[in-house]
Amino acid sequence: MGYLISGGTVVNATGQQRADVLLEGDRISAVAPNLSAHGHTAIDAQSCLIFPGFIDPHTHFDMECGSFSTADDFISGSRAAILGGTTTVLDFAEPYGAETTNDAYRNWRQKAAKSSCNYAFHMTLPRWENDTAQQMETTIANGITSFKVYTTYDMMLDDASLLCVFEAAARLNAVVCVHCEDDDMIRAATQMLEEQNKTGLAYFAQSRPAESEAAAVARVLRLAEQSGARVYLVHLSTAAALEQVHLARARGQEFYAETCTQYLVLTQDYYQSAEPETFVMCPPLRTQADCDAFWVALADGTIQTVGTDHCSFTHAQKLASGAKIGAVPGGCAGVAQRAQLLYTYGVSKGRITPEQFVSLLSSEPARIYGIQERGCIAPGMIADLVIWDPETRTTLTHDNHQHACDRSPYAGMQLAGGARTVFVGGEIVADNGSLIQAGKGQYLARK
Repeated sequence: MGYLISGGTVVNATGQQRADVLLEGDRISAVAPNLSAHGHTAIDAQSCLIFPGFIDPHTHFDMECGSFSTADDFISGSRAAILGGTTTVLDFAEPYGAETTNDAYRNWRQKAAKSSCNYAFHMTLPRWENDTAQQMETTIANGITSFKVYTTYDMMLDDASLLCVFEAAARLNAVVCVHCEDDDMIRAATQMLEEQNKTGLAYFAQSRPAESEAAAVARVLRLAEQSGARVYLVHLSTAAALEQVHLARARGQEFYAETCTQYLVLTQDYYQSAEPETFVMCPPLRTQADCDAFWVALADGTIQTVGTDHCSFTHAQKLASGAKIGAVPGGCAGVAQRAQLLYTYGVSKGRITPEQFVSLLSSEPARIYGIQERGCIAPGMIADLVIWDPETRTTLTHDNHQHACDRSPYAGMQLAGGARTVFVGGEIVADNGSLIQAGKGQYLARK
């Protein structure tokens, strides 16, 4: 027995229609007006929107950070994801110390075994060695077809190593996700602030200047162009970086660009607040002008996806080494609120259409990362769905944000719309704000 979802408006990236949706087993079997239940359980979706399950292309669950791990593991993080309508996350498997990528794959499969949402992985490459290309092939055989590299932090790769990764990825038809901040510029800015005794978090944004992101984006795109690699620029935060994206697209280069919800609705003014540590993340929050530029970039197609870079810490963890630049772990919670934030500040305000909302949160992540049979509501597709009530209103607090940490950077916001009922593989896993079935997530191996 399946489900007949009736009376709602089905929204895909390509358009919307008033239609019923029939689910049989783990598949969508029909999408059309006036379908008959034929003994299936009927669900009334009057006045609701029916979206394909959301896909978050950028999360960090159960990630080690110094002496502790992130507040959200896969159990709590996936629960929060499901309650927000996200049915699949792409997390980052990271080799620690001398581990190989195969070690990291096994480690993260074990970490994610009890996930309530579906999951796939990017594989972090912390170095380039003689056998890295072979490790990349093994990683792809394990169903991971995207890799992550950095231009900053201790695991940063120099240009020669980046080029090696890009060339290998091009041969393997893999995607390379790149964290773009110029490490030399960050070190110089931080040193200058230290010399001026400006080490408090009020100066955090200045320690990682906008120009550092733009410079790294320009360099990475040139290397990708030289190698023919498909690169995916993660969590872009500045209008200056967008300028580099436009320049590369103007010369015909093909690549993907992501931003995150925090860079759409939060600004660097929060570093002057009573708890600036809540807002420490890398890259930092930027100006209102930067936020405005990204809303334009969402509407005109410059940005393909909106992720969260969900990386949650408790307040005690944030302050464990003091409230100074370089001492506070970077990251914030947000996987539960991503869709609500984009709907509230995007769709409800007329900045993007419902179709663009679906493209950014579901169909484009599915297309870019090869998540097959998801991202669209059509017969034959996997029945990962969200019944979205646009009339729901939520006042977010530090107590009701659904994550395992005790702070939300979005506390105080009035959010419009919400996931009423969430399906994973044709089964109801969340309804009216409660998790109905836990641990239903599956590993999605990609080709």
